[in-house]
Amino acid sequence: MGILKFYGSPSLNQIEDSLCEELDSLSESSGAKYEYKEYRLNGQGDASVLNQMTAQLIADDVDVIVPIATPAIQVVQSQTEGKKYPHRFLRSFRSGFRKACGFHGKSREEISPEPLIS
Repeated sequence: MGILKFYGSPSLNQIEDSLCEELDSLSESSGAKYEYKEYRLNGQGDASVLNQMTAQLIADDVDVIVPIATPAIQVVQSQTEGKKYPHRFLRSFRSGFRKACGFHGKSREEISPEPLIS
């Protein structure tokens, strides 16, 4: 799993850290293994860096790319749109991640009625 953050800021760092905590919790409770530690990437606020990092995640054949912040989402979407691409955005939020993002108690559909699969 690749996590691609637009740049480091307290709020974006909190989202990333909460996602990682939730993935670790899911790994322990479900037995599934979420490997992301070597793919926690920071685009440093530079679109060309985001493009390079997205290309690297695709080349490394990660199963899921989770872009954090609109510019990262736009870059990932532009590089994967219109292709037979098995990678996807995270579809649902677990309660720990929802709580950290202020979405606690809301379903995925309440957060975004549009499908988040690319």
